This record gives sequence, structure tokens and C-alpha cells, in this order.
Amino acid sequence: MPCGPSTSWVRVVESSRYEVPSPEPDGHGGLWINAVDMRSPSSVYLHYAHGKLTRMQPPATSAGSPANVSAPIPIPGTSSAWGTDDIPLGGGIDTGAIFKFGP
Repeated sequence: MPCGPSTSWVRVVESSRYEVPSPEPDGHGGLWINAVDMRSPSSVYLHYAHGKLTRMQPPATSAGSPANVSAPIPIPGTSSAWGTDDIPLGGGIDTGAIFKFGP
């Protein structure tokens, strides 16, 4: 993207609640964001689109909920994303899981 004398950065969202290390495009002008909620020790998914930041419900399975889902991987041509993590089953045993976020 060329930068000329008339371009500049513009802050669109600011929050001291989230640490945002890994935003990924959602394929439709927005962002999927794997963030750390500074008020708890957990990762959360955020979606930013059309000027609005939305916190996504954490994924869950019948085996339980993951502690930290991977950074989102955009699914080309959609506004969805893939995520992966291990779900603790107890006794030091985990099971792998793949999650799809979005419509």
C-alpha cells in the first residue's frame, strides 16, 4: 500500500482491557482478533467490523472449553475463521479441537 503525504494512521479502537497481539483480516474489511482479557487469565475472540468491536462467545464442546484458542485463521471468501486448541479432559489428558467462528 503506497503511503503519500496525505496518508496517516487513525486510531479506531482503544481499550486497556485487551492485549491484542494477533489480528487477522476477516475477508470483508474487518478483523478477527485473538486477544488477552487483562481482567482474567483467558484468551477471548473479538471481531471488529463497521466501527464496532464485538466480543465473541468462547468456544465449547461436550468435553469442555479450551483455555487458549489459537490465533484466528481467516477462511477465504467468507467472514468466518478457524481456530484450534487442546481441551483439558483431566488427569493430564487433553483432546485436540478445531473451531469455526462466524456465520
